[in-house]
Parts: sequence; C-alpha cells; structure tokens
Amino acid sequence: MDKEPNVLPWAHGATDMTPDGTPGGMPPDPYMLRRGNTDGPVHDPAVKTVRELPRRKEAGADSAEAEENSTPLREALKGFFSSEQIGRLQSAQVGIVGCGGLGSNVALMLARSGIEQFLLADGDAVDVSNLTRQQYWPCHVGMPKVDALSELLTELNPAVHIEPIRRMLTPEELPSLLPVCTLWIEAVDAPETKAAMTTAALIAGRNIISASGMAGIGGPGMQVKRVGSLTLAGDLVSDVAEAHPYAPRVAQAAALMADCALQILLDGTPGIPPLAGGARTEGITN
Repeated sequence: MDKEPNVLPWAHGATDMTPDGTPGGMPPDPYMLRRGNTDGPVHDPAVKTVRELPRRKEAGADSAEAEENSTPLREALKGFFSSEQIGRLQSAQVGIVGCGGLGSNVALMLARSGIEQFLLADGDAVDVSNLTRQQYWPCHVGMPKVDALSELLTELNPAVHIEPIRRMLTPEELPSLLPVCTLWIEAVDAPETKAAMTTAALIAGRNIISASGMAGIGGPGMQVKRVGSLTLAGDLVSDVAEAHPYAPRVAQAAALMADCALQILLDGTPGIPPLAGGARTEGITN
C-alpha cells in the first residue's frame, strides 16, 4: 500500500527508522516535526538549545513568486475584508521595535489580519524564560528573536516581506528611519529607548503605538488612550517592577495594540479619547 504524500515514514509504524538517532524508530522532537524538518534536531547540552537543520529559507525569499500566488491565509481573509481593505493592509509597512512579549504577539495578530510588510528590530535571542509569554517555542531557544519571529510569520503567510534588523535602533537613526513605515509598534524594555521612539514619532507626526501596564494577574481593566500620533494601550497603572508579566495580560495589551493598528490603517484614526493631561510614559513595560 502506498503511503500518503507528505507523511513521514514513522507515522506508518516503521520500527527501523531512526531519523534523530533514537532507538526503535522513535519520531524526532515534535517541535521539529511541526516545522517540517525530517532530519531531526541537534541537541547542544552545553547551552540547552535545539537548532533546526536544515534552516528554512530567509523570510521574504522568492517574494515575487509569493506575490503572484495565493496563500491559505490570503484566501481566508477574503471572507473578512473587502478587496479595498485587503489592499490597504497588504500595502502597509509596520515597524515593530522589540520582538518580545508585546512585539511577537502584535506581529502575529497583524499578520493574521492581512499585514504582509514588516520591519522587525531586536538585538536579543530567545531565552527559555521567554516561553512563558512570548510567541516562541522550545525549538527557538538560542535563536535571534528577529529570525524566530520572521520564521513564524513566513510559516503563517509565505507572502510576507520582512526587513530584519538584528539589533536595537539608536536614537540617532530614528528621524531618518521613521518615515520608512506607515505605522510603528514600540515594544521595548529600556526606558530611554521608549522615550526616544515616542518623542521622535510625536515630533515627526508618525503613528506609533505603545503600551503601559500589563503586569500581574487580574488587576485594573485595559484601556486605550491617545495623544497626538501616540496611542497607549494597557491598564496604565501596573509595572513589572512590582509584579511579573504573565501571558494573559501581556496578550491583552498586545491585542489592544494590534486592534488600534488596524483601526489606524483602515480608518485613519483609532477613534479613542485623548489622554487627560498629556501622555503618560512612566511605567511602560514589555
């Protein structure tokens, strides 16, 4: 009996297959299987990481071919947006600075909503502690966050175009870089970087979305405020210096940020009240 296409040999009960070197034909690491790797993982006990072999193509490779062909996500989105809205979303370029708890969640939500052009900036690698709230899996541990997130986005929609910057942006380059993107997501930890980004965006009149308050379990309700071209999402009170950031509230804040991004890109305004007394920037956490 012929085997079904795209099914690995050990799915048919073969006992003489040892694709990852395990006895008795046991299948490889399930995370490798999920990502379509049949060569098995390479374990490095010294650093406790799992690296995929062979590596997937760079995000955005064969983009011209991807543009011409439909993808499952593109087909699905036709039932949610008009052709005009899809055109707006696909032509928008979203810059995400910080690919951690907020940035990784926002990126995938926006990709699921039709965004196909991303600029991703982050200088960190995925750490095991990030698995508690960020959109990464054990197989990503040790990888640069920009590369891991690019891979996830490309797996979701092969038509995406990604400009990777594997370092944090400096204040000096912000004025020239801000016009590159239609909208920016500020999702970094360092207060000085937050201040530099929001200040530069406000001066330039560029739309930027940030978050303030998502720590702990329970707590104040999430809200959205706006001042000028700056949009803030979060409870505006809690701080990770006082409570850990847990997945549910980090995802809540990220979802609000993504929702505001869609409103801006589709309608030109998030339609939310301005901040009373000006923007609150202290205690903004990732």
